[in-house]
Amino acid sequence: MLPPTNRLPKESTIPAVWMRSGTSKGLFLHREHLPADETKWESILLALMGSKGTQAGENAPQTDGLGGGTSTTSKVAVVGRSSQPGIDLEYSFVQVDFKAGRTDRSGTCGNMVAGVGPFAWDQHLLDRSSGWSSSSSSTAVVVDGDGEEIPAMIDIRVLDTNTSQVFRLTMPNPYYYHHTHPDSLSMFAATWEAIKVTMVQPGGQMMGALFPKKESSSSNSTEEERTTVLEIPCGWTGQLLRVRATLIDCGNPFVLVAAADMPAQYHQEQQDALFSDAARLTVETLRRAASLRLGLATSWDAAAHQRTVPKIAVVTPATAAGASVDATVTAYSLGDLHPTIQLTGAVALAAALSVPGTVLAAAAAASTIKVDNGSHTSSYAPPTSRTWRIAHPRGTVKVETVSSRLADGSYCIESASVMRTARKLFEGQAFYCLK
Repeated sequence: MLPPTNRLPKESTIPAVWMRSGTSKGLFLHREHLPADETKWESILLALMGSKGTQAGENAPQTDGLGGGTSTTSKVAVVGRSSQPGIDLEYSFVQVDFKAGRTDRSGTCGNMVAGVGPFAWDQHLLDRSSGWSSSSSSTAVVVDGDGEEIPAMIDIRVLDTNTSQVFRLTMPNPYYYHHTHPDSLSMFAATWEAIKVTMVQPGGQMMGALFPKKESSSSNSTEEERTTVLEIPCGWTGQLLRVRATLIDCGNPFVLVAAADMPAQYHQEQQDALFSDAARLTVETLRRAASLRLGLATSWDAAAHQRTVPKIAVVTPATAAGASVDATVTAYSLGDLHPTIQLTGAVALAAALSVPGTVLAAAAAASTIKVDNGSHTSSYAPPTSRTWRIAHPRGTVKVETVSSRLADGSYCIESASVMRTARKLFEGQAFYCLK
């Protein structure tokens, strides 16, 4: 970090790093540089990102701060060492809502976590005694002067403090490359390649289960509702619109809406690359209705206030055998079209593809065997690894899942992995003013 610089009387500074992390960009901060009282974080982060909110008359969001005025460039990662056994780092994700002028920590971000490992190594939060382990996928090692083996790849376990989700980052080990190519550390100052972001047992972190229970089920029932019918007024006509959706908590709570059920006006706007007020209203109304169904909000106003979860996407499963992708998606974030898809969105889609009975079930296929559990006979499938290909407006993302079907018929997503890269863009002192 650079040393503190001169500043005006009402200005404050904080050491900061700005990184491109996956398909997001955001501010990375040391936890120790923020107040111990986390209720004081919001005013500091809003000032740093320049987020007064459009309700305060800000016509050009975040021009007076570091934020980029979009949901993918208005993020903060707060990182610190962890004292918990088996955990190397703790990560608090903050979505800065530039329109509302507030912060939201109700979910997580899989793209931003890709930069946590590189940031921690760069800022000396990781060292060879910090507890990270050799990756099971690492076969290359070198031996240092003390006779210790140094693997080419390492696993770093990161705990998201918002949702208690554990991430495993499998990334290049700078110590290995320092020994094998003394001049190659410059590559880490540019772009960190091949960071494998794995969400460990990502199902049910916020809702307690992968899918909600059927509304007609008794309190003791575990019967899942893998497809829900949402009824809302259509944003174009005002008439009743009924659409099928899969409500799933995997990575983040997501609403996966069947594209086939969306009105014709929606599909016409997609072809014209438009996003009208009517389309915005329809998508947001579906999201709020799902929030109430999931119990993430207790009222319509509360669902409107909590804009980051559940997230929503309109999805189409592949129907032709041998198709190049398994599903196509249009995702949304903070009320706007997402340029690609959230990493957690890709994980949610991959999970839905892995489970029969969802709106993406046409692409799902599982081989099962029968198991007698004593009281009844049910289907069971041992853990199965599968790579899913998901098309978004700017390309394709691959998600590797390991899933299994339990004796009671429910499904467990053991893990979901996506490859990412990260790059440090600047490092120094960030200036802000608390008015």
